[in-house]
Amino acid sequence: MTDTTVLVADDEASIRELVTSVLLDEGFAVEAFESAEAALEAARAKDFDVLLTDIKLPGMDGIGLLQEVRKLNEGVVAIVMTGYATVESARGALKEGAYDYLMKPFDIEEVRRAVSNALARRQLEEENARLKQLTHLFNVSQAIPTTKGETELMQIVLASALKQTDACCGSIMLIDADTNELVIIASEGLDDAVVTSTRVALDEGVAGWVARHGRPVLVSDITQHPVFSKMARNYEDRSFVSVPMESGHDILSFPMRSPQSAMGVLSLHRRRDGRPFTRGHVRMLGILTSQATIALENIRLFSKLDNTYISTVQSLAL
Repeated sequence: MTDTTVLVADDEASIRELVTSVLLDEGFAVEAFESAEAALEAARAKDFDVLLTDIKLPGMDGIGLLQEVRKLNEGVVAIVMTGYATVESARGALKEGAYDYLMKPFDIEEVRRAVSNALARRQLEEENARLKQLTHLFNVSQAIPTTKGETELMQIVLASALKQTDACCGSIMLIDADTNELVIIASEGLDDAVVTSTRVALDEGVAGWVARHGRPVLVSDITQHPVFSKMARNYEDRSFVSVPMESGHDILSFPMRSPQSAMGVLSLHRRRDGRPFTRGHVRMLGILTSQATIALENIRLFSKLDNTYISTVQSLAL
């Protein structure tokens, strides 16, 4: 038995039943629908590992379904089926990220082989991507301990986060101890006036909510979110994700928390390819911000010790 989930869309009941039966026998969890619209609703409710869809469907076609599902979950393994194969349809499916192409009628073994090969290929791609991320995180981890100030540290962390997520805009906000407000200490792609004037109270806006609650939030469309939809008019970008520092995911916001309280929030938005951020980004940025929090605490500790030593020397001099 595996934890793999499969979403099937085909308007032919016999095909749905055959595919469902084959995949259930393989130990997969399967949900099958006769229309793209119904399948898309299921994809909005949860992530699926595999999408198996007919190209020709009533209403939205299979390619349209593939495009929409990949917006929600770019890691989904897509396989398309059709009884009317053409070079154009095959090219279109592969261009949109389909792993394989099944011609109807097909036998049971073809379905098994297509799903197994697609999952194996995705696993290899994920391992390669994870290796690159780990290599980058190792390099960054070597640079973080050598930083001398908070601003320099946050600029290194932000640059790394932007590079790994392919985002073009972002900021890191730290809590001002005097006012208990978030202020921007490092940014990219924001107007200077915004950087200098922005002060966010805890529980105000997305960053304030994240800092206050320290809970992860992943939103594909802010206008549809039960908590943040009322804030939608204040955000140019509709998708974002927020992750607590200690759990170590478009805006991406990560509350940086010490064991005692929140320290700040990392926010990213607008990926260059237009796709939403993913749970893989959450895990990677969680590791990065965890390292940053430890380094930030060390910087502040050393600064406090320096001030204590200076005060002691001044007292002795007096």
